[in-house]
Amino acid sequence: MPRSLELARAAGRPAEDPLCRSQALLRDRWPRIREALEAADRLPGAERDRDRLLAALDRQPPGTRYLEAVRALDPAARAAGTAWLQSLAEAASGLWPDPAPER
Repeated sequence: MPRSLELARAAGRPAEDPLCRSQALLRDRWPRIREALEAADRLPGAERDRDRLLAALDRQPPGTRYLEAVRALDPAARAAGTAWLQSLAEAASGLWPDPAPER
């Protein structure tokens, strides 16, 4: 992150440029964002759904390609995987502000 901000500034973008402001904001907020993302996977429902999905995937024959393994999952395991991924997406979506309207 810091390197991309340096490159943008070296390319002549001022600190006030929306790209630079956005990158600086991400750099500054990253520790809190990372912590929140890591915690989201430990929520009781998310942890249960993740474990159901992983247990079902472990029952697939060794060497099974991922998409084939997912297609072979029973509906309950597939639903658990969907719920787990949705919980992560929802947790992540609230961590970043909506972009400022362009002027």
